[in-house]
Amino acid sequence: MINSILAVQVEIVISPTGEISIRNTGIQGPPTRDATELLNTLLLTHTFMFIGFSMNDPAVSYFIEMHAQKHSSTRPHYIFLSNHADTHLTDISRTLRKLIVLPYDPAHNHVDLVV
Repeated sequence: MINSILAVQVEIVISPTGEISIRNTGIQGPPTRDATELLNTLLLTHTFMFIGFSMNDPAVSYFIEMHAQKHSSTRPHYIFLSNHADTHLTDISRTLRKLIVLPYDPAHNHVDLVV
């Protein structure tokens, strides 16, 4: 069973229940080949829902953009962003990254994400 895979810049963690999380390690350098292949496979075979992830990490954003352009007929993925996400960012996410923005109200400690 895969417990976690460390890429140089990104840690991909798969919990025993199948939940996948991606975290920036803060280490410089390109992702390892194994981690890149795993992420590519997961993006092709699963629908990702990004929660608490802003796409401000250039390595991850670039990877998702390249994946979306290489596999243009695959399913979209989703990202929760607060109501304050601008329309330009929403359009870029949908067009370049195949990420559909799901806006929510961040009031009251982000309670809308739990409801």
